[in-house]
Amino acid sequence: MKPLIILTRPILDSESLTTKLKKLDFDVIQIPFIEIRYKKVDFQTLEYLLGNCSSLIFTSVNAVRGLQMNIENNPSINPLLKKKEIYTIGEKTFDSARHFGGEMKSLPAAYHAKSLLELIIKENDRDKNFLFIAGNKSKREIPNWFGENGVKCTTLEIYENFFLKVSESQKSLILESIVRKDACVIFHSPSGVNSFCEQIAKNDIKCALFAIGETTKEEIQKWKLKWGYENEKWTVITPSISNENELIKTVQEFFNQVF
Repeated sequence: MKPLIILTRPILDSESLTTKLKKLDFDVIQIPFIEIRYKKVDFQTLEYLLGNCSSLIFTSVNAVRGLQMNIENNPSINPLLKKKEIYTIGEKTFDSARHFGGEMKSLPAAYHAKSLLELIIKENDRDKNFLFIAGNKSKREIPNWFGENGVKCTTLEIYENFFLKVSESQKSLILESIVRKDACVIFHSPSGVNSFCEQIAKNDIKCALFAIGETTKEEIQKWKLKWGYENEKWTVITPSISNENELIKTVQEFFNQVF
């Protein structure tokens, strides 16, 4: 029997990962636990916010997509974006934001908010005016830190993150899978963790759990889950670098060790 991997993020976002995992002879189940809905921002508001900041912050590809959708029919915004410095967390977010044409700042050493803030301190960028492009459930560490340190930062909520209720058939499939030692669940966001745990976590979990990064790992740990077999207790597994290829490598290494 092939090792089984359960992906919990929206199907569109999982296409690349699913293809790569299947080529490596894993069975893959895609059951999204969250849904992303992008918000339409008033053009005058958007123009004002972009015109009055020096730097943009994106912590997810969804934030980049949300801004893209809002400027598609507003070409006058493009010159504003090309004048901005752009900070991102994660390689995919970095690559997605490049087309805005702004000055891409170097990626932080680790892919989470604390590391980004440390980068900003290191580069002495405290005097700049930041615009944080975010979702309704985005971590508040960034605007909170800016406020505590007297740095100007405005948050623009550009998308909403909703929990998706899984169907009874999907739930049955998950319950059958999470008691398998040769299975794992992969989480890409704290929201995905919370939606999964609210619907599934009261049941026994014996498969491994993977998190794309430290923030998502910390959210899993908040649930104080107990999982694994009687003499084997899993820890939440994260790749050394928070990107898709490193995640796949980490999954492969885990199953090679276990089996």
